[in-house]
Amino acid sequence: MKKCVNSVSIISNQESRLTAFRNDTDIGPILLYVYTCLLIMATKSFECYVNCLGKLRALMMNSVTILTLIAGDFNCRLRSRFLGEFSSFTEDNNLFMSDINRLKDVCMYISDDGLKMSWVDHVLSTASLDKLTDKITILNDVILSHHKPVSFSLRSNDSMYMTSDT
Repeated sequence: MKKCVNSVSIISNQESRLTAFRNDTDIGPILLYVYTCLLIMATKSFECYVNCLGKLRALMMNSVTILTLIAGDFNCRLRSRFLGEFSSFTEDNNLFMSDINRLKDVCMYISDDGLKMSWVDHVLSTASLDKLTDKITILNDVILSHHKPVSFSLRSNDSMYMTSDT
């Protein structure tokens, strides 16, 4: 475990909704972004949503690392007004929707009255990391807020795992 801790560093950025880490692994450095789209901000303005994705895109473009994984609350579900922008973001950055490719019929957001459920959190990754993404699950028994955490891990060549709950 000490080997894993020593290989992780925080990447400084000016975006309050984004935490970025670099993890030096046996397959090369991996950038992990944990993205939190503020629901209040996103529902107020489509432009704010597009702006957040633009900032994330800029951080990725300024990085020399080609292995990227983004996990977080994109507030994007089927039939959402953000779906077009979200889809363009993934396509333009050659990202795979690792969660959608592995999970079926799940929900991670439940309204306070229990009547509305949706899939708004996502795990996106570059092609080589998508192949290593393993064990994506929704933690149904964990109650932290109206979002159920998404858990995933990455396999590596030396049998170490990088795991995260978003």
